[in-house]
Amino acid sequence: MSDSRLHTPPVAAQPEQAVDARLLYLAYERLPLSLLIALVMPLIFFGLMWPFFPPAQMTAWLIAILTGVAARYVQWAAFRQAAPAPDALARWRKLYLIGTAVAGAAWSVGPTLMIQEAARIESALFVGTLFSVCAVAVSAQAAQQTAMQTFLVIALVPPAVAFWRTGGDVERTLALLLVAGLLSLIIVGRRSHQATRALIETESRMHTIIETEPECIMIVDAQGCLIQMNPAGLAMIEADSLEQVVGQPILDFIAPDYRAGFADLHQRVLAGESLQMEYEVLGLKGTRRWLDTHAVPMQDHGQTVLLAVTRDITERKQAQTALRTSEERYRTLVDWMPNAITVHRDGKIVYVNQAAVTLFGAQSKQDFLGQPFLDRVHPDFHQFTLARMRMVTEHTVAVPMLEAKYLKQDGTVIDVEVQSTPIVYDGKPAIHTVARDITERRLAEQYQRIAAIAFESQEGIFITDAAKVIVRVNQAFTDITGYTAVEAVGQTPSLLNSGRHDAAFFAAMMEGIQRNGTWQGEIWNRRKNGEVHPEWLMISAVKDDDGEITNYVATLTDITQRKRAEAEINQLAFYDQLTGLPNRRLLIDRLRQALATRARHQRHGALLFIDLDNFKALNDTLGHDMGDILLHQVAQRLVTGVRACDTVARLGGDEFVVMLDDLSENAQDAAAQTETVGEKILAALNQTYLISAREHHSTASIGITLFREHTESVDELMKRADTAMYQAKAAGRNTLRFFDHDMQVAVTTRAALEVDLRRAIKEQQFLIYYQAQLDSRGRVLGAEALLRWPHPERGLVSPAEFIPLAEDTGLILPLGQWVLKTACERLALWAARPELADLSLAVNVSARQFHHRDFVEQVLAALARSGANPQRLKLELTESLLVHDMDDIIVKMTVLKEKGVGFSLDDFGTGYSSLSYLKRLPLDQLKIDQSFVRDILTDPDDAAIARMIIVLGESLGLTVIAEGVESEAQRDFLAAPGVPGVSGLSVQPPAAGQGL
Repeated sequence: MSDSRLHTPPVAAQPEQAVDARLLYLAYERLPLSLLIALVMPLIFFGLMWPFFPPAQMTAWLIAILTGVAARYVQWAAFRQAAPAPDALARWRKLYLIGTAVAGAAWSVGPTLMIQEAARIESALFVGTLFSVCAVAVSAQAAQQTAMQTFLVIALVPPAVAFWRTGGDVERTLALLLVAGLLSLIIVGRRSHQATRALIETESRMHTIIETEPECIMIVDAQGCLIQMNPAGLAMIEADSLEQVVGQPILDFIAPDYRAGFADLHQRVLAGESLQMEYEVLGLKGTRRWLDTHAVPMQDHGQTVLLAVTRDITERKQAQTALRTSEERYRTLVDWMPNAITVHRDGKIVYVNQAAVTLFGAQSKQDFLGQPFLDRVHPDFHQFTLARMRMVTEHTVAVPMLEAKYLKQDGTVIDVEVQSTPIVYDGKPAIHTVARDITERRLAEQYQRIAAIAFESQEGIFITDAAKVIVRVNQAFTDITGYTAVEAVGQTPSLLNSGRHDAAFFAAMMEGIQRNGTWQGEIWNRRKNGEVHPEWLMISAVKDDDGEITNYVATLTDITQRKRAEAEINQLAFYDQLTGLPNRRLLIDRLRQALATRARHQRHGALLFIDLDNFKALNDTLGHDMGDILLHQVAQRLVTGVRACDTVARLGGDEFVVMLDDLSENAQDAAAQTETVGEKILAALNQTYLISAREHHSTASIGITLFREHTESVDELMKRADTAMYQAKAAGRNTLRFFDHDMQVAVTTRAALEVDLRRAIKEQQFLIYYQAQLDSRGRVLGAEALLRWPHPERGLVSPAEFIPLAEDTGLILPLGQWVLKTACERLALWAARPELADLSLAVNVSARQFHHRDFVEQVLAALARSGANPQRLKLELTESLLVHDMDDIIVKMTVLKEKGVGFSLDDFGTGYSSLSYLKRLPLDQLKIDQSFVRDILTDPDDAAIARMIIVLGESLGLTVIAEGVESEAQRDFLAAPGVPGVSGLSVQPPAAGQGL
């Protein structure tokens, strides 16, 4: 018999019918096992009891049982194939009962007919077999209680009667046992049926709950395929039935943007986590829905699967989206309202709109956020404002519109009408304040009152009749325009016309006067001497009782100074204060315009990034005032070295940019033009500077990039020029370099190397090699620790490549600390070996590492943790380290020297050599740099320098060692003057580990 599991029974109309249907299906599911036992048991009994019973009766009994088994198997297969509907289950229940009764009769007929022929022992065995079959029937048929009881009665009662009628004591005892067994099996079967029915009722209730649950309930197997989903879930994915989607990957129904997240959730849930996720699904009919899933692990047939309860949150998401859209629309509306709006909480401003930025004369909204609101209120109105704020917050009522005085960013007082209202902002109570600038209105009112009571004032005033003929002017008018009353009266205001405004301007002015009765605005007028100047003009129409205009009263205010102030603000915003050159903001703006122009005219432009060489040294030695003087002179030379159409800008510090415009259409010609300008700039900047009666020489490094296409971004061009400038620095300074692809590749490679370097430090990929140091007779004095990096992909990376990078990025600090720690541990290991115990170990220390505030503590901690002898540790310093903060260097060296640590001066003679620091520093050793040793046999200068260093060391009581000795001849030459130590490949190649 193959798979005995039947399909799920159809859902009945009533819960009780659903339970009965499930019991019937369960009975049929268990039928194959019962049939198997009914097949095996008689065969076994037949084989064992053949000699003790009549063969004909035994054969007939066996055939009857086997025929019944076959018939019931056919019945089981027909039921499984039919999948009957609920209204057809009654017939199949009767068939099951009949089959059970026939099977019981088949089993009882044998013992009843053959009991007379058997001995007592065989009869007892027959009874035991029959009882075993009945016990199995109780388990298999418990789902159908009536069928089970029928089988027991038919199978056991006839043999019990037959035994009783035999009349023997043993037989009657067996009969009683059969009856007792019958009763006990009926009781056990009834309980089993009740338990089975209760379980099925529970499953039915759970099934009903799941099927009617409005939220999706689904089960996903370990492979991510859907194995169960309730109707609510099928509706969410627009499936008509479970069969339509079962077995499909669940990711097929999830929107692509969320598949990776759900796959991760699936794996984590299978690992035992309970998780929640929001995502979009794609329905089979194309509808997209938002779902919120809560997933937990569950065991199913011995495997871990994902059980998920999912809620449709599409409406909530749509509401959130609509709310965000509404909020953005409201914020946009508020932000562009003409009235100034501020929101403040606990006295601090949390929001302003663009009108408030304009009202207060600020650069951006960031100038306000987090600032005290009272900073924008005139001190005379502080108490008044605080009282209004308390009324709003304590009584949550709006206060009426009143006039007050506010302060602009520059301290200017402005008149405003202000109203405050309580609101909730970001979920917390706040005060919403609306302010309207009434300064101009107040001025206009003031001008009119002044005109009424005091015609003579500081503002120029002239009055015309209805035909616009001047009838009167005041003294201020004469002072401003230069025209006397005699010269002005009888003329029209066109007397002052500068020619800068067209007819449309004056038509709009008159239309405003006709509509509002007044007009005010900025205008350019001409004085009597011909000078054109800006004025603030306010014209008011005077009407009679009938509303007819009788006169026009005009007030003139000379705003030349205000215009100059605006120009000064523009200068501060777009120009460098020190040099007067355009700043970064103005350069970026002009560069964008140049890119747009290039797109139309197809002519090249160029960007030259200029950085002064060693500018920091000037600031550090002569002071920042001298540096400012130099920057000012550099700016003058740059401006005089380019055309009027070009732009010279200062980015900050010692960085300048020159933008060349309108170059050749041919790239090579444009590059040649740019190179000519660059060489001219280098030559100009190379000339001697006079700084406070001191001559100073300075050079520059220039990076150049050409541009023409508008597809190139401003940031990309600046980055290219900057990259080319650093290439010029690397080439030795005082030169120029063009940006090219190889340069970009070098930058990219350097960035990748930095990532690898950080990983290497974290994973400790580095090794320490030990370069032996020998005396003149070949005896090992000690070793120098050399850092090596065996890159897992690139192989051995040269220290010359990664050490400068570590210096630039600050990674030299953890790297140097690791080297120091490893060297101390190696010294401790050597101390345990007699042949190595007297050796010293030299460790190179970078300038950045030495100047770190905790350097001394790090060295002493490494020695303490390793147990190494401080007298065996030698720290090698370079001359570049000694340029800055000599006093701090001496203090640190002295502290370590007192602990026994020695010091060697590496690369002596290659840097800023000074005999004064040799005298002050507590050194133990000088190292002759390998650049002098390399040509010591052929270059007399190198030989002389080497001898000088040896003599100098002896005079100061310092030992001398030469590095980079690559031949026996070099070694013999150095041994002659008495150099006590040498190192190099000819001495002994560096080796990892102890390797000495």
